[in-house]
Amino acid sequence: MANIESQKIPRRGNVQLTELSGVIIPMVTPLLAGETIDLEGTRLVVEHLLEGGVDGLFLLGSTGEFCGLRDKEKDRFLSEVTGVVNGRVAVLAGVSEPGTERTLNRIAAAAEAQVDAVVVTPPYYFPLSQQSVIDHFEYLAEHSPLPIVLYNIPLTTGVFITAKTIAQLISSKAITMVKDSSGDFLHFQDLLSRVAPYDTCRVFQGHEGLACASLAMGADGLVPACGNIAPKLYVSLFEAVRRKRMAEAISIQQLVTQLIGIYAYGSVYGAIKVALRDLGLCRDELTRPLAHPSLEEEQEIRTRVGLVKEKGYL
Repeated sequence: MANIESQKIPRRGNVQLTELSGVIIPMVTPLLAGETIDLEGTRLVVEHLLEGGVDGLFLLGSTGEFCGLRDKEKDRFLSEVTGVVNGRVAVLAGVSEPGTERTLNRIAAAAEAQVDAVVVTPPYYFPLSQQSVIDHFEYLAEHSPLPIVLYNIPLTTGVFITAKTIAQLISSKAITMVKDSSGDFLHFQDLLSRVAPYDTCRVFQGHEGLACASLAMGADGLVPACGNIAPKLYVSLFEAVRRKRMAEAISIQQLVTQLIGIYAYGSVYGAIKVALRDLGLCRDELTRPLAHPSLEEEQEIRTRVGLVKEKGYL
């Protein structure tokens, strides 16, 4: 277990988050039986994503099944990925825990693994006020050796971080990047308008159904779970919007909408791992008690992934 005296670790980070844009993949955690890290699968998935042209990897998020993994396996995974990536793209590590001090402990472990930044949700389980959220992030910023990315995902944490709260944390320089997976587009537009006066924070959209619209409104990038399967699809979407080829971007978004339909089969992460298994990248092992898709659902997954292949994005 890492030492929580993180203030003794020099602040580091190879990547300036304030310059980061594009596509960051919330990477799956390839597993073997017994919920141990599949090292070969990890290497294959990393190379698949880098070959797809992504700008960064986000490890141990929801798609990475962080809450079901033992700390020892989390640490093995972080070290393996940072070694394989070897500075080629940004590596962000999820460190969310039910309490602030527990989060600091995970930040120290992430720093030892040489990641570039940590991704933090509000502590989950207890209901929290917006002021408690502010206190959490400001305390972490004071003690963290790594830059902090705020992750707003109220579906799983039970806490909706408002645009006003996020702007206050940007103003106090507690955070340097935001991943918003609220799925609330009015909130997201409000967030972009509040962040606009600052050049010290980037805003990424985590809801794939809002990808094209968010980029068009000024989001700095995307964090798409189905990018594990088809990273080129999302990189192409980002580039189309950046080059103002909106008809192309809308067409790609329509394909994204077809692909993310796999989330209805089994569990979100089980569906993604079935597709990765079919691509020969890793096994479809999940942390318990996540559900595997049925055989009928697996065929539906193949059909939707096949649409992406037909268009040349996989």
